[in-house]
Amino acid sequence: MNKKISVQWLLDGNPLTPQQASISNVASIRMRAALSMQLDIAGISVNVSPNLIINKDTNIIGVGKISLVNDSNKGEKWLNLIKHYKSRGAIIFIDYTDNHLRDSNKGSALYDSYFKILSESDYVVTSSLYLERSIKSKFNIKTFVIEDPLEIEILPVKNILQESPTGLWFGHASNLNFLFSFLQNYNPKSKIRIIVMSNLDRIPPELIRTLEESISPLIDLVYTSWSIENMKLAASLSDFCIIPCDIKDERKAGVSSNRLITALALGLPCFADNAESYIEFSDFYTPLSPNFTELFYINPDLFLKKTIHSQSMLLDKFSKQKIMGSWHKFFLNLF
Repeated sequence: MNKKISVQWLLDGNPLTPQQASISNVASIRMRAALSMQLDIAGISVNVSPNLIINKDTNIIGVGKISLVNDSNKGEKWLNLIKHYKSRGAIIFIDYTDNHLRDSNKGSALYDSYFKILSESDYVVTSSLYLERSIKSKFNIKTFVIEDPLEIEILPVKNILQESPTGLWFGHASNLNFLFSFLQNYNPKSKIRIIVMSNLDRIPPELIRTLEESISPLIDLVYTSWSIENMKLAASLSDFCIIPCDIKDERKAGVSSNRLITALALGLPCFADNAESYIEFSDFYTPLSPNFTELFYINPDLFLKKTIHSQSMLLDKFSKQKIMGSWHKFFLNLF
C-alpha cells in the first residue's frame, strides 16, 4: 500500500481531540472510534473532525453513532457533508452498533437518518454478527465485524464473599427497564443488596419510588453513576454481576458482548440472559434465573471457577491491541 490513509470520524458530542473522544460517556465513541485513533502506524492517520471540519487530505470518513437528541437536524447535516466528500472521492463507512433499522423504528427520524447515511456508505462496520446479518438483509454493501475491546485491566477473581450478599448491575440507562423487569419478578429468600450503575447522574426519584414499591422488601438497591473507577470499586464490593435483558426485544437485538466480558474482567461470576453475542461464551457465565442467588451461595466455587477460566480467553480475544489490529486490517482493506 503506497497511498497514505487519512481517516476522520464524525462523532456525536463533537469531541475536538482524540483525547476527548477517549473519555466520552458514549461507549461506541470511547471504545471504538477513539481506539482506532490510537493506531500508531506509518501511513495511517485517524482523527476526529472537530466542528465537522474535514482536512483536505482526508480520504476516509467514518460515521459514529447518530443521536438526534440535541440536534434534530444532525442527520441531514452529516448526510450533506458525506455526499459532498464522497463526490470528491472519499470512502465512507459507518460504525453500526445498535439495531436502529428494526421494523418497529420505521418512520422515525433516527431510522431515516441511518437509512440515508447507510445508503451513501461504502462499508459498514458492525459490533456483532447479528447486526452484520441485519445490514446485509437491507443493503448490498461490504461489511466488517469488529468487536468491542476490554476497557479495563483484568482483575483477579475473589474467593472471599461479602458479609452482606451483594450483586452488581451496570449499563446504559436504556437497559434499566430490563433490570427493573427482572427485579419485579425476583423474590430472594434473604436480604440482598444490588448496586445499580448507569450513565445517568441521577435516576428520577419518582421512578425509584415506583420501582421500590413493586419489588421484594428484601432487595436493597444502591444507585450510583457509572465511571470506570466507580465500576471497579463496586466490583470489589460485590459477589456477582447480573445482566438481564429481553432477547425478544428488537431494540437490543445484536448487542455486543461488551457488558459480559467487562463483568468477567472485573473478576465477578456472571448471571446473564442469553443474548446472541453471549452464547459463544456460555461456558463462562450462568443463565439468569429467579433462584440464581440460592444456586450461587450454595456452591460459589462452581461459579467462581467459570470466571477464572474465562480470563485467559478475554486477553486473547478482546485486548485493546487485538481490536486495534482489527481496525488496522479494516482500514487497509479499504484500498
